[in-house]
Amino acid sequence: MRCAEASLILRPLQDEFALRYYEWSLEQAEKELEEDFLHVRGVKSSLVFLFLEFVENHSRTEVRDLMTGGIKRFQQRAAELRGERLTEKEQTIHRQFVDFFSEEVVIQGKPMTSFRVSRRERQLREQELAGTLKFHQNKKSLREELKRKFQSAGFNAESEFTSGLNYGEQLGDWYLMATLDVSGKSQLDYNHRVAARRTIDTCFTDLLAGANLLSWCGIHPNTRYDLLLEDELDSVTESILAFYRHFQHSMPELLAGLHHLIPETLEDAHPLAFDKHL
Repeated sequence: MRCAEASLILRPLQDEFALRYYEWSLEQAEKELEEDFLHVRGVKSSLVFLFLEFVENHSRTEVRDLMTGGIKRFQQRAAELRGERLTEKEQTIHRQFVDFFSEEVVIQGKPMTSFRVSRRERQLREQELAGTLKFHQNKKSLREELKRKFQSAGFNAESEFTSGLNYGEQLGDWYLMATLDVSGKSQLDYNHRVAARRTIDTCFTDLLAGANLLSWCGIHPNTRYDLLLEDELDSVTESILAFYRHFQHSMPELLAGLHHLIPETLEDAHPLAFDKHL
């Protein structure tokens, strides 16, 4: 089978799954809102701290509009299939959210626009300067702690790199993957994908790519950690394991009745080279 044929087979399955995932995401977003962002608060990042500060001053309805609008933006195909467009209220709260990320400051008598820093991050930075706390800096130890935490729960890494870990398992005709990436400027970046094949090459056979907590809640396309403290290592790795389990447990229902006969090896697919270093 060639890549073009595999793509044709996948197209209706991708659309059906997109609709199911969209509905699931709306449910997850509503649950987070009801629980006062119980899981979102576990993501130690400058973006999440700003988001939490922003929602303090907005009504529950406005925050719901922000999250629902985000889901429509991040899952455009599903929104298109459902005939749903961004409402005026969703667009308004999104603009306010984007504007919140910058603030006007005066430097040497001149007004300038600067990236906003949340109250929580300012507190942490002040404590860091005072020597009363430390941010986690050792990415290799973070990778090893993630590996240990997942292993203790019965999950063994399918592949290990200097830059992180990949986990995968077969679910019927589909393959569920999770990537924990400790390379780059952030401390950690994690996401899930669901594909027809385990192989990653030049032929895209994903049912879903780039799924993560903040994206399925409509907050941001990526879930990245950049303000993880030394003493939070255990609790944060435990929460990431919980995200993985939650997504894993949700998949059977989302994938029910979706089947394909796409082989693992496609005639015209070529391997991709990965080269990430800490």
